[in-house]
Order: sequence, then C-alpha cells, then structure tokens
Amino acid sequence: MTTTLRKHFHSTGAASLRAGAYQSAIQVLEEGLLACGPHVGLLSELVHAYYLSGDCDRFRLSLERLESEFKAAGGKLSVRSQARTLVTLGKFFEEQGRVADAFSAMDSALATLPPGDALTTLVQAQRLRLLASFGREADVAALYQICLQISESKPDAYIEVFHALLVAECRLFGFALAWQRLLAVAGRGEDLQAADLSLCLVDILEVLLDKRDTENTQIVLSWIDQQKISPQDDYEKEILRLARGLEITEAELLRWSRLTPMARLRLLSVAPESADLQRQRLFLVQAFDHRTRKLLEGKWPSLLARDQDLLVIIKEDTKEIFWQSQSLSLRKSPHSWAILTAFTGCQEVRPGDLLARLAKHGDSEQELESLRINVIRLNRKLSAALGVAWVLRYSKAAITRNPQVRLTSA
Repeated sequence: MTTTLRKHFHSTGAASLRAGAYQSAIQVLEEGLLACGPHVGLLSELVHAYYLSGDCDRFRLSLERLESEFKAAGGKLSVRSQARTLVTLGKFFEEQGRVADAFSAMDSALATLPPGDALTTLVQAQRLRLLASFGREADVAALYQICLQISESKPDAYIEVFHALLVAECRLFGFALAWQRLLAVAGRGEDLQAADLSLCLVDILEVLLDKRDTENTQIVLSWIDQQKISPQDDYEKEILRLARGLEITEAELLRWSRLTPMARLRLLSVAPESADLQRQRLFLVQAFDHRTRKLLEGKWPSLLARDQDLLVIIKEDTKEIFWQSQSLSLRKSPHSWAILTAFTGCQEVRPGDLLARLAKHGDSEQELESLRINVIRLNRKLSAALGVAWVLRYSKAAITRNPQVRLTSA
C-alpha cells in the first residue's frame, strides 16, 4: 500500500514539475514524504522543484536529505534507481560548488549500470557536458563520438544528449558548429520545448561571454529578440542582462548572492573584469573543497589567480593560524604545529633537522616514514583550508614550503 501511495505522489509531483507548476510539485512531494517516509525518488523530484523555483536554501537542504537517504538506502535500491539518483546528485553537486563530487557521482553511475543499459545514454551525456564545461578536453573525445551516435539513434534521450553536444561543441570547436546544430533543431520546432530552447541559448551565451566573443553574442541576442524568447529562471535572466551589456549594480550583485554558489561564480566569471568582482570570486571559491578549487583554477586560471602571496599569521600562544579573516586551530595537533612553525623563517627544512626539532633522536627509516605521513596529512589539511594546491611538499632531500604561502609570527 505504501509503495502504491508513494508512486502516486511521485507521478503527481513529477507531472506538476514538468508543467512548470513548481509550488504545486513541492506541496505534493512534501506531502508524499510526510505520508510515506523518505525515499530517493520523491527527494530527487523535490530537489529539482526547489532548484527550479529559485529557493536556494530549501534546495540545499533537500539535496542534503537526498544524499543522506541515498547513503542510508545502500544496496536496497535497484541498479537503475541508484544510477538515476547518482545523476541527480551529480547535477546538483555541481550547482553547490562540489564539482569533484559531481564527477565522482557520474563515474559511479556509469560503473553501476550493466553494459547496454539505456540509462547509460543520459549518464554519458551529463558526463560529456561536465567534462567540456570544466576544461577536460582530453577526456571528451570518446564520449563525444558516443553522444553523436546516440543523438541520431535514440530520440527519447535526444534533448539531454543534444544539450551536452551543444555545450561541448561551443566550448571545444567554437560557435559556428554549435549554432548550426541549434538552428537545425529549433527549425524543426517539435524537438525543443520553450524551457529547453531557453536553456540552450543561455548556455551558448555563457560560453561566448566567457570567451569575450562580442560579435557572436550579438548574433544570438538578435535571434532571441526575433523569436521573442524569454528567459525561464533568474540565472538565465542575469546571463541575458550581461550579454546585453547592462550595468552591474549593487541590486544585481544582491540578486546573484541568492543564486546557487556555482551559478553565482559563473556570473562573476563572465562579467566585465573589476577588482571588486575578483575579490568576490576568490572569497566564494574559498568555500569549495580543494579538489573543486583545482578544477576551477584549471578552467579559469587568470580569473582565479592571486595578485599577491597568501599571508598566514601564526599565533604561538593559542596555536592558531589566521589568514583573510579566517582561522584554523592546531592546538590539538602538537606535531603538526611544530612542523608548520619550522617554516616561519625558511622555505626548506631537511627531514633530519625537522626530526630533531620534534625531539626525535636519529633519522631511522621508521621515523622518517612517520614524518612523511605527518607532513602529507598537514599539507592536506592546510591546502584545503587555505585554498591552494599545496603548502608543504616532502622529499628525501628536503621538505619545501610553497613560496606563495608566507608565514609570519604575530
């Protein structure tokens, strides 16, 4: 009985979602969760509904609920249910600035499905879009060929694959090929709904703004005006404003702050360059994990580059470090503290000298291995906190501090 009732809530909520009735979908899905208990199907639809409604806070909370329920369900879910949930998690991890987790979710979804499963199509399309969006061109070629074949052979998956191909081609091969693909499909009329068409056009505009391609941006804007196409959500409206060259006021920046972290970062990155926006970008990226920061720095190396070294202040009395109005305590990690403070006056320290500082006698293989592990752990903790690729590097000859991380005592 519970399964039948849950399916009823699921199908009703999904229908409202497809119709664009987001508040109605939210109400039905929340009622379903209350009546039937947590389930990945209902929660997946709810995440979509809150995201599309623009309620970023409830979107974040519902994504956390979905992630928790997916972990709790474990092997109880069918293979296809696992894969579908992983695709949803991957898409929205990206929006939350968890890009590395998004890649992991897509990889796990592909590994979960048996060879030949039709759902593989959707996963491959999402992975292609993700790879192309974050500058992983070397990994795209095989997926691109697969998606080209899928787009012709599986009409039921066409829109998902079409969107992925459009993003990949615009980023990798330039505007002309992607634009011809979109015009060909838009000319047929029946393949693209208004929401799909608006999303595809905004994605093309985002790429063109990223490349500072004003000439082709005007071509897209003219076509949008001729076809009387209206943006479907707040992010699309902001991209359209930027493409039209409208002024970025405090009101715009306030609206951007209400979007998802990745949507806000994309806007900040395609907007005209300014020192204020650069500071906002760097501050926003600090909230992302170090794996995601590495991916983002590969995508936007100049935009996320630091103008100056990172100054880290060491307070001996409290065993804390401070940087950019943030802090980290190492009071409970005396070995980590001793390792870090050894670099306040130098950039390199011999492993044997550091062992002596730690009151270790001799430099046996066991002690050196223990030191190596401690340095690696400390580096992992510091690089994640400070938002840099690395802080300390261990080799047999010397342990080296990143020259861009300056240490000074308070």
